[in-house]
Amino acid sequence: FFLMIRRPPRSTLFPYTTLFRSKGIKAKNFIVCKGQKIDLGSSAGQCKVLHILAASSSKPASTTLGLIFAEQIGTSEDQYALAVSPWNQPPLRNELVAFRAPYTYTTKGIEEGEVSLYHYQIKIRDPHKLVAINLPNIPDIKIAGITLEK
Repeated sequence: FFLMIRRPPRSTLFPYTTLFRSKGIKAKNFIVCKGQKIDLGSSAGQCKVLHILAASSSKPASTTLGLIFAEQIGTSEDQYALAVSPWNQPPLRNELVAFRAPYTYTTKGIEEGEVSLYHYQIKIRDPHKLVAINLPNIPDIKIAGITLEK
C-alpha cells in the first residue's frame, strides 16, 4: 500500500532521534519486516521509549522485536512484544491512530476505504544505549517510521 506522509520539520526542541530520513523518488515508503537487523549507527544512544509508526497490510500480527543494547563487554538483546493492527481496520488494541487517509493509491488507481497507520510505544525496561533493532520476519508488518525518545 502507499500513503503520502509529510516529513516532520527539523527541530532540536525535542529529545527524539528519527531513524528514517528523506527518501529518493523511487525508494520504498515503508520497511517490510523480513527479519532484518537495523543498525542505528550514529543514531544509537540512550533510549527510554521506542516509537513505531506501522500497520499490518492484511491481518492482525503479534510478534516480538529484538532490541540490541551496548554493554560493557559486547551487546545484549531483549525481546519486546509488538501487536500490530491491520491498516484497513479500526485499531484492535487501543493503539493511537497516527495517520488516517480516506483512500489509497494502488496499481488499479484510487481505491475508496479508510486506512490508518498506528503509533506504537515500546517502553524500555532498563534504559541504556540502544544500538540495533531486529525486526520480525512477518512481511505483513510495514513500518513507516521509528523514533527514539531519549
